[in-house]
Amino acid sequence: MEAFLLYLSAFLRPIFFANVAGPTLFELAAIGMFVALVATFLSNAALRKSIRFTAIDMLIAMFSLWCIATYLIYLEYGELREVARLLIPMFTYIVAKNVLQDESSFWRMVRFMLWGFALPVSVSAGLILLGKGVEQVGEGPEINYWTGMLRWEGIYFGAHNLAHNMTFYLMILAMYMTLGRRTSDRGPRTRAEISGLFVVAAFAAYSLIMSQVRTALVGIIFFCGAYLYMRSRKLFFVVTAVGAVAAVLSAPVLIPILFPDVVQIQRGEAGMDELGSGRLRIWGGNLEYFSQLPIDRQIAGVGAGNNEAARGLDSHNDFLNLFIQTGVVGFTLYAAIQLLLLRSIMQLPREGRSAFLALFIAVGLMNLLSNSYISRFGLGQMFYMVMAYVELRKRPEITEVARDAKVSHV
Repeated sequence: MEAFLLYLSAFLRPIFFANVAGPTLFELAAIGMFVALVATFLSNAALRKSIRFTAIDMLIAMFSLWCIATYLIYLEYGELREVARLLIPMFTYIVAKNVLQDESSFWRMVRFMLWGFALPVSVSAGLILLGKGVEQVGEGPEINYWTGMLRWEGIYFGAHNLAHNMTFYLMILAMYMTLGRRTSDRGPRTRAEISGLFVVAAFAAYSLIMSQVRTALVGIIFFCGAYLYMRSRKLFFVVTAVGAVAAVLSAPVLIPILFPDVVQIQRGEAGMDELGSGRLRIWGGNLEYFSQLPIDRQIAGVGAGNNEAARGLDSHNDFLNLFIQTGVVGFTLYAAIQLLLLRSIMQLPREGRSAFLALFIAVGLMNLLSNSYISRFGLGQMFYMVMAYVELRKRPEITEVARDAKVSHV
């Protein structure tokens, strides 16, 4: 039952990210699914009298206790909804790695997730092709501040949600097709399925381009480059050379669209502090604000989901937001979780290490550059579901000899 609920969660999580019944309703549905999964898992674990608890799990528990404690102490500053959105993805990791029995069950979960993306990806691409799905701000469409061009959101709530979901689909599809196909019971079953997944990938790439979200584009380019470099350096240099030539030839068209702030700076119409949509200015201002807080608030943070540090604006940097909101202690615990995840990735066999290291670093880069996998609940939950793979190989296996001995003893 718990495996069924995990597969169902993997399938529905991409759909719940869509803005059909409203983001709040779908978010509540995702939380309800998580609660059902945890309840079933704990019930079965109690019957089996077994649960795998590792150093990563311990740090997740410590980080969670810290966030909950600071929320209760500074009740007027934090938001319970944001605390839940921050912590549920990490607990999904704990559940997933305990429920999944082997690599085959893991890739089966990824397969459900990929097909869960098919509906929102296809509908988003269709809406954009029909001239609909424009990102709305107030009662009118959003015009890109720099270029004056429309931004597209498809079936999602905002262009950034569209772009990051498309990027995540493309990354896990690449991993599924290269790692999941090593044996017949893990990868796509038929040519029709492979063709269907690549059709969805084409829709995803189209939607990603139309979103004009630079962070997501940087993330997918970095993932592809890093994964290719670790798998085949010769092919990496060939593709890089071809890409560099294409970039130079298309620069006159792409730079004004994707990097209009650079053009504005070159013309003297804006200062260097506007580079990256003013990120350097915002980061500096928020760090200065944090340095002026009382020492107890620097230790505990200003509260999960509290954007007071940016005076009503977020940092456009998930790591900085997390640092300000959870304080020095909270951020240190979170960083320790990431370091242990990285260590587990580095212990994987070469092929798996290449894929998961590329994913881990690409997600970290997007978190650094914008609001990505920490602040977006659905993305964080799917990311930690996929990262459960890194500890599957640490699961103690019962050999045939040990099993026979146990039966004989009974």
